Amino acid sequence: MPDDITPPPTGGDGGQTTPPPSTNYLSQILDPGTPGKFVEKWQERLPAELDEYKPMLAQIGDFPTLAKVLKDNKEAARQKAGVRKLTPDAPPEAVKAFRQEFGIPDAPYEYKKPEQLPEGVEWRDDRVKNFGEWAHKNNLTPEQAQAGLDLYLGFVAEDAKTWKTTEEQMRTQHRAKELEELTNKFGGRLDTVVSNAQRAALMRGLEPDMVNPDSPKYLGNGMLSLLNDYALAVGESRLPTAAGVINMTPEREYQSIIKDKSNPKHELWAKGDKETKAYVDELRRRAVAAQGGTLVQK
Repeated sequence: MPDDITPPPTGGDGGQTTPPPSTNYLSQILDPGTPGKFVEKWQERLPAELDEYKPMLAQIGDFPTLAKVLKDNKEAARQKAGVRKLTPDAPPEAVKAFRQEFGIPDAPYEYKKPEQLPEGVEWRDDRVKNFGEWAHKNNLTPEQAQAGLDLYLGFVAEDAKTWKTTEEQMRTQHRAKELEELTNKFGGRLDTVVSNAQRAALMRGLEPDMVNPDSPKYLGNGMLSLLNDYALAVGESRLPTAAGVINMTPEREYQSIIKDKSNPKHELWAKGDKETKAYVDELRRRAVAAQGGTLVQK
């Protein structure tokens, strides 16, 4: 080149302007001999605004390592925020780690019947077992599983309460209808019909309340009419007294049968009638239960 010819200045029309270092560092940090690898001490070539990150970046030598660090940091941030996701196809080791972290046992949840259940709730071991297996399979924490079980029992209790109210309303309506039918059929003789049916029931070893329209044990108008007809067929002389229907406890009744010769069942019992003997045995059992397991002989 002649001495009198001066090269054109940088940045002029005859050459290209070199970008400032702060915007041209990418080409300076890549190793041209190894794709994806950074040159040695590449972080020092970064602009000043990234100085706080340079110590951390010094540990990274290539793009794959950088990508892994970014992924691990993202996952760590999610875990720190409590965001965890266990996919359906997660490997067994991931499921095990997840359960250990959240206190989920290795075996399905098992629950014992509480000492006190909500009113109207029936404890079903088979259903509770199925729930425990389902909660464990779906990786619910112990707290979540217990809350789910409590919620279910609450729903059952609410349904039972609603059904009880409905049932009581239906029973009240049914009894009102039955009483109306009895009044229309027997009129002013209804009290006598009920008394006759109760005496006949006592004679046949049944509870008098089974034909008492005011009792929850009432078996219906058909049974009342049937035993009233039976009482009329048997005759007044063979029926127990009306007072006996009111005062006859299980113990007094079985004592009356085995000791009182005027009792219609006494003669049958004395002759060893199987049906009467079985009835007396049942009265004795009820008497013992009523006295807490102790029967006083008279």
